Formats: sequence, C-alpha cells, structure tokens
Amino acid sequence: MNHEAEARRIAAEALQAQAPLSIDDTMASLPQWDSLSHMRVILELEAALGRQLSVEEIMSVTSVRSIAGLLAAGQGGEGSDNGPAEAIDSPNRDC
Repeated sequence: MNHEAEARRIAAEALQAQAPLSIDDTMASLPQWDSLSHMRVILELEAALGRQLSVEEIMSVTSVRSIAGLLAAGQGGEGSDNGPAEAIDSPNRDC
C-alpha cells in the first residue's frame, strides 16, 4: 500500500469517516477531527510506524498529507529512538 493510501486509511479509521478521505483533507476541513479524534489518529499512526511520535511530530499532524509524510519518512525521524508506544502507569489512572 502506498503512503497516501495508508494515510487515508489511518485517518478514515481514526476519524470514523463515512466517506472516503482525500489526501488534501485537514483538521480544518473535517469537523470530526477534534482533539479526541486527533489522539486516535496519533495512536493509529504510531501503531503503523511501530514507534512513538515526538511532540514535534504529533503537532505536525494536521492533515492526511502530513500523515503520509510521516509514513514516507518511515522508522527514521526525531522520535525513532523512543521505542514502541506503551501504557503509562499514572497515579490518576482510576479517576
């Protein structure tokens, strides 16, 4: 699967889109892309990459095209030494 198709799949799944997404879709053009769904996009992207994204990478995810860019960069990039995403044990977890 090419990076653009994979980016559209990740965004569509995370955003629970009813219609196919375009590579040009952005946070501003998709009303369902709110802060909670943004976290779902990030989790799907991290799963696809097999690593955690850096804060800078998370902030750069503002469009389907930006997802494709991170997929194209592959396992390299600023967050590549962070390892796979893991649950964080928080003292407020039961709240």
